[in-house]
Amino acid sequence: MTYKVIVVGGGITGLCVAYELIKTLPPDQVLLIEKQRRLGGVILTEEKEGLLLEGGPDCLYAEKPWAVELAKEIGLGSDLIPPQEASKGTYILWKGKLHRLPEGFLLLVPRDLVAFLKTGLLSPWGKARVLIEPFIPPKRSSGDEDLASFVKRRLGKEVLERIVDPLIGGVHGTRASELSARAVLPRFVEMEEKWGSLLKGIRHFKARPKGTLPFLSFKKGMGQLVDGLVERLKGIPFVMGEGVRHIEASKGLFKVYTEKGVYEAERVVLAVPARHAREILGPSRPESFSLLGMFKSVPTVVINMAWKEGDVLGAKGHGFVVSPGEGLKLKAVSFSSRKFEGRAPKGILLMRLFFSQDEGIMELEDRGIYELALKELGGILRMKEEPMFWKVYRWPEGLAQMRKGHLELVEGLRKALGREAKGVFVVGSSYDGIGIGDCVRGAKAIARQLLEGLLS
Repeated sequence: MTYKVIVVGGGITGLCVAYELIKTLPPDQVLLIEKQRRLGGVILTEEKEGLLLEGGPDCLYAEKPWAVELAKEIGLGSDLIPPQEASKGTYILWKGKLHRLPEGFLLLVPRDLVAFLKTGLLSPWGKARVLIEPFIPPKRSSGDEDLASFVKRRLGKEVLERIVDPLIGGVHGTRASELSARAVLPRFVEMEEKWGSLLKGIRHFKARPKGTLPFLSFKKGMGQLVDGLVERLKGIPFVMGEGVRHIEASKGLFKVYTEKGVYEAERVVLAVPARHAREILGPSRPESFSLLGMFKSVPTVVINMAWKEGDVLGAKGHGFVVSPGEGLKLKAVSFSSRKFEGRAPKGILLMRLFFSQDEGIMELEDRGIYELALKELGGILRMKEEPMFWKVYRWPEGLAQMRKGHLELVEGLRKALGREAKGVFVVGSSYDGIGIGDCVRGAKAIARQLLEGLLS
């Protein structure tokens, strides 16, 4: 059988592409191939011993609305839940102490100047440097720059080292100097271009209701989004447990070779990490092959750990991120049972520890990761007993790294594919952003582009 489209990859991006396609195409004309025996990619929610565990991301960032809109569209609006207000607060580990991120901070710019001026996280000079930001001339050239240079230029060294680097590490698993300002935080680059200042520009963005947080999850965990999409994909044939080896063009069609069979389609969407897309396309498409080799990622590890509430002292707010200067492999800790309802029975503190950017941690056995987590956490919090439960999740592909020039690289790759493999599309976190919202936005755009070409 010849399909209209084969989607390779059953993570959130691939599922969303398939969902968008069958709004127009008959479901049996779209085939989805996934090498694992489960769907969802890095979204992995499990229930163990009364605990709701997130092996991957634990929430949606509501400031990027596409995933929230998708959830509502597929009937999950009533299952979206905000963080718990009573225990809110994000902390930053700086010089061995946990400092609360000032109320109203929007990633790197303070909205609430009163709260900002009260923080002990920055020195008086660091605060003064932020306040003179409107008088700093904007960058004249339009080219990309790394995020660290952007932040240091606009807001100063202290904001970079004590706020932005820890927050970026907790989300992207690396330092701001490794990332593109325009790809990672386009809103702030646009503020400088339009208003000449971040503090001026922030006034023109609608503020959230005071005291609310820009995060949402689901009553039964992030896996609900995957299950909801799969439910909407009834009628689509799935091939599970078969990795795609390579693709061949033949008489205007594409033959997709897996470990067990061959499938044929008019179009192919590679909703997989760039490294896998490179292996599938191969060196016979030299320009695309070369460009795909320029995309980088860092491996990540998540470990869920649970204690009786009284056995952990010093846990504050919803969690904390770690400054790179602390010399720890640990990047962030979320207190899951305080952050969202329904994550653990009453009296149990469930936390989720995040490690990244260290190839060596992937070589450790689970027990070694557990011991490392206890050691590093023990230097920050006080634990009276060992945890009553723990489980490790490994992600070798981890987080895509959108480095300086990333947007130009993506554009170049997609143009190269148009020349060397017209009808093959790449989409996903390697290209469009690591957030679930970014993946949904990218999936919708690729599905739209594909359908325009297919039906014209």
